[in-house]
Amino acid sequence: MQLVSRAVLLAACLFLFQSVTDSAGSGGCRRVKSLPKSKKSIGKCYELRVTGGTSGRIWGTDIYTSDSRIGTAAVHAGLLRVGQTGYVRVRLLAGRNSYRGSTRHGVRTKKYGRWKLSYKFVGVSGSSSSTRVRSKTHKRTTTKRIVSKGGCRRVKSLPKSKKSIGKCYELRVTGGTSGRIWGTDIYTSDSRIGTAAVHAGLLRVGQTGYVRVRLLAGRNSYRGSTRHGVRTKKYGRWKLSYKFVGVSGSSSSTRVRSKTHKRTTTKRVVSKGGKIRRAFYRPMLGRDGCSRLRRTPVNMQAYRRMVGTCFDLLITGTASGKLWGTDIYTGDSTLGMAAVHDGLLKVGQTKYLRLRVLPGRGSYSGSRQSGITSKNYRRWSLSYQFLGVAHSGNPLGKNGTNLRSTGGAGSRSREGKKTRQRRTKKSNEEQEQQPDQGDC
Repeated sequence: MQLVSRAVLLAACLFLFQSVTDSAGSGGCRRVKSLPKSKKSIGKCYELRVTGGTSGRIWGTDIYTSDSRIGTAAVHAGLLRVGQTGYVRVRLLAGRNSYRGSTRHGVRTKKYGRWKLSYKFVGVSGSSSSTRVRSKTHKRTTTKRIVSKGGCRRVKSLPKSKKSIGKCYELRVTGGTSGRIWGTDIYTSDSRIGTAAVHAGLLRVGQTGYVRVRLLAGRNSYRGSTRHGVRTKKYGRWKLSYKFVGVSGSSSSTRVRSKTHKRTTTKRVVSKGGKIRRAFYRPMLGRDGCSRLRRTPVNMQAYRRMVGTCFDLLITGTASGKLWGTDIYTGDSTLGMAAVHDGLLKVGQTKYLRLRVLPGRGSYSGSRQSGITSKNYRRWSLSYQFLGVAHSGNPLGKNGTNLRSTGGAGSRSREGKKTRQRRTKKSNEEQEQQPDQGDC
C-alpha cells in the first residue's frame, strides 16, 4: 500500500514539473498563447508561437501598440517572413503618447496617438522543437557549431537561405575599401562584410576582428551613402539583407586592442602658454575589457579611431560647455555636461563613468534633462554613449599614481623630509655628547 501511494505521489510531481516547464519558455520568458492586457504585466517577457503575415491591424515602429497583430509586426520587424511559423519573444511596455508609422519588409504600419499598452520584440526564441531537430542533426553529422557568448553562431560566410532570417552570426573579417556594397545600416546580403564593417564604423581599414551580423528579410530599396571613406551604392528590391549587431569581445579582437595600446597613442593638439604641443593619452586595458585613461579629456573627439572601444573615465559634473544630442551625444560634446544631462552625475560630483565610442549619426535630437539643455544637430562624424557607473579598481592620480596605495600625491616627499629632519636632530645630539679634544 505504501509503495502504491509513493508511486502516485511521484507521478503527480512529474506531471506538475512537466506542466511548469511547458508553460515557461527559454531565456526567462513565459510561454503564452496571447499577450496579457493587464498593466501588472508591464516589463515582463512572453514567448508566443505566431505565423508571419501581412494582414491585420498594426500601429507603430519598433514599439507597437498592444492590440497590433504580432505575426504582422514580426514580419515588419524582420524577425519572420510571410508564412513562416516560429516562437518570438515579446516584452510588454507601458503606453506611449504617440506611435509612428513606417513601411518595412512589405508591411505598412500606421501612426497613432496615446495608447495604454505597448510591446517590443526581444528576439526569436530557440524553441524546444528546433532544439530537438538540432540534436538529431548533431547525431547524424559531425560538424561542430561554435556559438559565441552573445548567442551568435560562428561561421565562415553568411548563409544565403531564407530559413536563416532573424538569426545572428559571427564572422572573422578584415576591414577594407574594396568590393561591392549596397545600402546604409542595412545592406544587401551580397555586400562585402569587411567593407561594410568599415562603412558602419566597426572596423578600421586593415583591422581584423569578429563582427556580429543578423540576417534580415529583403527590402524594396537600399540607399547609398559615404561614411568613413567608404561609398555605398543605392539599389532596388533584393531577396536578403543583413545588419551589424556589434563587435564580438573575442580573444583575437582583445589582442588587437592590446597591440594598438602598446604601439600607438591617441594624439591631441593642446594649446598651453601660447605654444602648440602634442599630448598623448595612453589607455590602460582593465580587467573587464574597458580601457582607463590617466587623464580625462574634455570630449571624445580625439578618439575617432577607436570606435567601439569602452572607456572608464573619472568625470566631474559641470553645467558649462557644449552639448548636442540625447542619450547618444556628438563626439565633441563636453563629458561632464553630458553626464549631468544623462542623470549619472550632479554638478560638482565626481565619479568613474563607463562609456563607449560609437560611429557618427545622421542627426542628434536635443532635450532638457536634469537642468541641462542639449541642442539639435545634423550629421556628425563621431558619437559616444554612457553605459553607467564604472566599478573600477584603485583610482588614478593626475600623474597616473595610485592614490590608495601611496596615500595621496606628494606623500613620499613629505615622508622623506621628516626622515631627514629626524636624522639631522639625532646626529646633533650625538655630537653634543662627545667631549672636546682640548679637555684631554
